[in-house]
Order: sequence, then structure tokens, then C-alpha cells
Amino acid sequence: MRDSGRDPVLTITDAAAGVLRGVLRDAEHPTGAALRLVVNDETPGEPGFQLSLVDAPTPGDRVAGADPPVFVAPAAVPALRDQMLDADTPGDPLSLRVVPRAA
Repeated sequence: MRDSGRDPVLTITDAAAGVLRGVLRDAEHPTGAALRLVVNDETPGEPGFQLSLVDAPTPGDRVAGADPPVFVAPAAVPALRDQMLDADTPGDPLSLRVVPRAA
């Protein structure tokens, strides 16, 4: 598992990092592009999350992971404490999920 080494906002598993690298490799965005995770307010009950491809972080974003980085919107930070981004299927972006961090 990977985190930034400082007060991690979100841990990114090796499987998820591989999926994210594939998404970035296949995208037509400039060098330095990354994924940004935001809270999806349309999900009733538990918070939902949405990943989007961005060219740069938005002011106030936190950075999770290092390779590749994931920008985390400020509103998503409280919901992501003690969580990790994982992938069920290598290479499949649809398998990305936020789950509780293993102790």
C-alpha cells in the first residue's frame, strides 16, 4: 500500500495505483495530469465518491499517494480518513472502490 508518508488522507493500494497509472497512460491529458476524488452528494446514506481526470489540483486539495498522485477535494477529506482506494480487478477502472483501511 502507498501513502504520502505524512498524515495520509487516503491510502492507495498497489492494485489501485496500477489501475490509476493505466487510466492516466491512456488519457489524452498533459504530463502532470492526475485523478481528483470528490464527494458525490447524489448518493443517499453513505458518502459516494467520484474520480475525474484533471490537469492540476484545485486550491485546497490534499494529495494522496505519490505514483500516481490523487488529488482529494477538501470536502472529501473527513470521509476518507482511515479509508483506502483499492481495485478488485487489475486494469479495470470500474473496479476501483473506497474501503476501510486494514489495521
